[in-house]
Amino acid sequence: MENLKKINARTFISISLFMVIILLCFTGLAIEIIDILVDEDPADAPAYLHFIMGFSTATHVLSGLCFALLAIFHILKNWNSLKNYFKPKTSKINIE
Repeated sequence: MENLKKINARTFISISLFMVIILLCFTGLAIEIIDILVDEDPADAPAYLHFIMGFSTATHVLSGLCFALLAIFHILKNWNSLKNYFKPKTSKINIE
């Protein structure tokens, strides 16, 4: 147990972003599929489809908010690395 490494903030944020984007994909697909099923005949749709639709929509919205916050934290934590991408590249060449 002594060999376990501590997880740092950058790693935690990156893994959380990945998990939230997967959740967003699944809930988005669930919303679309259930919407297609319910639109055929909303009166005859089973009650559980309406429940799953509401649950998926709420989860999708909250996941989207979490994704936006995590993306901001991700940018802030990786700001120095991002700045290096936008620095002009200069090279010194000696011609003798």
